[in-house]
Order: sequence, then C-alpha cells, then structure tokens
Amino acid sequence: MADYGVTPEGWEAKRLADILDETGAELAEIVDPKTGNRLNPDFNSDDPAMQIVKVPLNQAAEGWEASQLAYNQFNPLLAVGPAVDGLLTLTGISRLPSTPTILSVEMTGTAGATVLAGQTISDVFDSNLFTIDQTVTFDVLGVATATATATTNGPIIVTNGTITKIKTPQPNWDSVTNVSTIVTGVNEETDTQAEVRRRRSNAAPSAAPSDSVQANLANLEGVTFARVKINNTLTTDANGIPAKQQACIVLGGNDTEIAKTILQRSGCTAEFFGDIEVILFDAQGEPNPVRFSRPTQITMTVDVDITVVNSAIYPTDGDQQIKDNIVLYSLEGADAFGITDGFDQNGFPPGTDVVVSRLYTPVNQVPGHRINSITVNSSTTQIPIAFNEVAIFDSSNITVTVS
Repeated sequence: MADYGVTPEGWEAKRLADILDETGAELAEIVDPKTGNRLNPDFNSDDPAMQIVKVPLNQAAEGWEASQLAYNQFNPLLAVGPAVDGLLTLTGISRLPSTPTILSVEMTGTAGATVLAGQTISDVFDSNLFTIDQTVTFDVLGVATATATATTNGPIIVTNGTITKIKTPQPNWDSVTNVSTIVTGVNEETDTQAEVRRRRSNAAPSAAPSDSVQANLANLEGVTFARVKINNTLTTDANGIPAKQQACIVLGGNDTEIAKTILQRSGCTAEFFGDIEVILFDAQGEPNPVRFSRPTQITMTVDVDITVVNSAIYPTDGDQQIKDNIVLYSLEGADAFGITDGFDQNGFPPGTDVVVSRLYTPVNQVPGHRINSITVNSSTTQIPIAFNEVAIFDSSNITVTVS
C-alpha cells in the first residue's frame, strides 16, 4: 500500500522534505563504475550541481500540493470556491449573493416639486453612497419619504440622521436625512456559510421530526434562523414548553409560509407552542391552528473603555467605527472582517449567550488604541440568552469612553 497519495486514511501529500530525503538517498546509491566512488548529495550546499537538481524537485512538491487541493475539492468540509458551488448545485441550491443596505429617508423641499429616482445622497464624508429608489413629490408641507439603496453591496451600519448630504442637487430639494434602516445588506455567502446551508438542506427530508422541521424552515425565503425544540415529557420542561408540544423559533420569513412548513413537516398528532397563531385549512375545510414564536429581543447595552495610544492612526470617527463594528459583528461575526474565529455560528443568533470577550475582535479592528474594559449589560463575562430570545445590538446603546 502506498505511503503517499490516496491511502486508507485519506490523502497523504509528499512534502518537499520527503522528496529531498528520497532523492538524496537515491543519489547516494549511484556508484562511479571507474572509481567506485559514491555521491554525497547535500541540497543545502552551494554546489551548483545540487542546486540544479533541486529545481525540478521544488516543482514536484508544488505538484503534490496541487493534487492535495484537487483531492480536497471532493470533501465538502474542505472544498473551496467553485467546488463549493458545484456541491451546492448537486443539492439543488446556490450560493447566496451579496445584497445592499436599504434605508428609509425623509426629504424636504418646495411643496409640489418632484425629485426623480436615482439621485445620490451620502454622509458628510462621502463614505456611504445611496441612491433614491422612487420619484417623489413633496406634499403641501414640503415633505416626502422614500427608500434609498446603497451603491455597493454588503453590510453598512448607518446611524439614523447621518445621511444628510445631497450629492446630486435638484431644484426645490432642500434636505434629506435617514430615519431608519429597512434592510442591512449582507456579503456574498462564504464557503463556510454555504457548506452549513448545504448540510441543512440535505437534512430537509430527514425522518426525525425536529431535524426535518428545522431544515425546511431554514430553507424558506427570508428566514435567517430557525430552531425547533420538542418536549417529549409529560411535564413542562426547563424552557417553559408544555408537555408533548413542539416550539419553533423563527427569525424572518412569511408567517403563513412558516406555518405551512411546520404543519407539513410535523407529525399528525403534533401540538404547537408559541405566541403567533396561524389558522390553516386542510382539503376537508378543517381548521389547523399552528403556533410558533419570533425571538424576544433583548437589548444589549455596551460600554467600551479605551485609551488612544497612537492618535496618528486612530480615526477621527474611531468611536463610531467601534460602535458600527460591534453591531456588524453581532450580525455576521468575525466573517464580516475576513477573520475565522472558530465559532460554529456567526455573531449572536437567537438562543446564543453573549460572551463579552468575543467583542474584543470587532473593537480591535479599529487601530491606534488599547482596550481597558468592555461590559455588556453591566457584565464583563457572559449574558445568558434563552432559546427563544435574541440579543440586539444598536449603536445608540453603545458607549465608547476614551480615558
């Protein structure tokens, strides 16, 4: 059985050190037929002959590395890039694209005047550009509302009241300001995120009720999180779920589609627990009440104490960047900053305790300071979040103190 290549334990690549050792041993066996002398190969020497021999050996090692990468593409846990897309296609799904952030804006101007769609607005630094989505006409009070979409995809955390600059001035249009964020954009789905969703999709036809319900809920359009818990005991469990009932916690998605999925994928005798009820009628006209819950939002109050150690590189808006980074991390985790943190979920999804030390990662993305302390809801360690709750981070509840 070969020691390298495909082995019973998987792929074993031959490293450059292995190649040099084998080649050195083979060269040492060469005997001069006239003198009987043997070679004494030393690839670390300055001997030009040894350096010439080493050139193709380096290329052979690169070939082994390329073979390793090719082999890995057949392993869903190791595949990257196009190979992941191919595995998704086999499952009948595709990689989720990036999307832009969408704001609700309020505009003022001359009553009866019109502002055409496509006009550009931004913050005072021109760091975030948005275009007005609709053609609007100012009412008798000179006010109009519209939505504005970011010109670039991806998550943009925008504080209300900061998009106030009109980049493309129009007659009779005086001012604009953002009043709320309708949708926070997302980056293109990473390889890791896509693989998690592929496995979840494969679980959709599962025979286990909770796995099947959860997987099919997670596959619904607009659903960003789903959790299913079943209490099979005869008493109310520690989560407050009554005996013999199923609790579904869903973030995003349409209420009716969620209820249909729960009913279709649950057992015929299932009873449902939750604070949202949807009545579905079967083919015989019989009503079927389906209950589920949206996660209860738990506000996180964050206090960050820092000391600026290099004012030359600490940004002028560093305090706001720290706030925005914390909010972004809560939604997408370290992936949002191109960092692999080893956690099995992104950010703080529903039912995930808030571990305060994890917030050091987003805060440290801003240069020129050191962290003195971070507290969340007066805790420096961990805030417990129940299975049907979700931690909510908003920049208005984050304080950055420079001491």
